[in-house]
Order: sequence, then structure tokens, then C-alpha cells
Amino acid sequence: MAQLVIDTDVFIAALLSRNDSSIAREIIRRCLQGHYQPLFGVALFCEYETLMSRDKLFVDCQLTKKERESVFAALLKQA
Repeated sequence: MAQLVIDTDVFIAALLSRNDSSIAREIIRRCLQGHYQPLFGVALFCEYETLMSRDKLFVDCQLTKKERESVFAALLKQA
């Protein structure tokens, strides 16, 4: 299994994308399916947490806060 670091920009783009076939969503989808193992350092994890708490960032997001948190938790389980 390939390991990769997912920049927060990719994760946020996947959450905000309205296109199911976007590259960002495909990367996250493949991580959740076990094709890739995401890697997180402490600094990157903190950046993820900070961004996830910014409700203004997700004003146009189709996912609820709970759904976004579930995706993040599932991604962390794969790490």
C-alpha cells in the first residue's frame, strides 16, 4: 500500500467539491478504501483540526459538520 501525505488543501477541496469525480475526492476516497495510507505529523494534524473548526470555511459545503467530522475520523483511522 502506498503511503502519502494529504495536504489540508486537498482535503478541504474534497469536502467542498460538488463534483464527485474531482481528483481531491478521488484521493480521499482511495484512502478510505485502503488503497493509500495517509500519513500525519503533529503539525499537519493540528492544521487539520484548526481548519475543521472554521465554520465559515464550510458555508457552501454540502456536508453537515457531523458528516465532515465523520470523513475526517475515517481518514484518521486509515492513517
